[in-house]
Amino acid sequence: MLPLIPTGNPSVNENRKPNYQTGNQTILKEVIKMNTDTNTPANNLTGKWVMDPSNSNVTFSVRHLISKVKGSFGEFKGEADVLEDISASTVYGVVDVSTINTEDEERDAHLRSPEFFDVGAYPKMTFKTNKWNKTEASDEITLEGELTIRDVTRPVTFVGEFGKVRVDSSGETRAELKLVAKIDRTEWGITWDSNLDGIAIGEEVKITIEAQAVRTDLQPDAVEVPDEPDDDDDSLVFV
Repeated sequence: MLPLIPTGNPSVNENRKPNYQTGNQTILKEVIKMNTDTNTPANNLTGKWVMDPSNSNVTFSVRHLISKVKGSFGEFKGEADVLEDISASTVYGVVDVSTINTEDEERDAHLRSPEFFDVGAYPKMTFKTNKWNKTEASDEITLEGELTIRDVTRPVTFVGEFGKVRVDSSGETRAELKLVAKIDRTEWGITWDSNLDGIAIGEEVKITIEAQAVRTDLQPDAVEVPDEPDDDDDSLVFV
């Protein structure tokens, strides 16, 4: 049996008691259906939101030979500014690539090396949106933006859905969001493969973000909101 792990986040209302979950519990189900409280409708998402890292995850999967390898990143943060004109809303994000984890220390060290992410030279993976799309008739949301890996920036589209929007016992308004994108790793200069006569490692990588976000403009003293990152900013922000 997996142990119960405290998942309280000191950056989100330090006075509240920690939550608990089993070590293999995911934050959202594979398909999220809208299910909101009547006092916090999901179509009223305007405001500033910060990702709660203790109740969120950033994962990826890629084919290796005949199966798939899955991994995650241990450090990430995120913020979103949702406007009444949803198309003008923004998301900023960054992942600490050195925290990559595929449950294999030797493989993780290889992924950090210059043959893959080269974390010594490029420690961050960043994402910045330039357009949101959401229709009243659908829960689906599309985020068009720019993903930077190894100092290479290319357009990426994340597709996902909003889940529940609720006020928790401490008075914080929380929203669930799942986003998925598929990228070709070779377009970011990650071209290494162990099989010279064929492709042992798949070129397509699926990135999944399962986020629980806290609305910060309703409780300004409870959450520290990161500034929009610039090129020289070392802070970690991710959605």
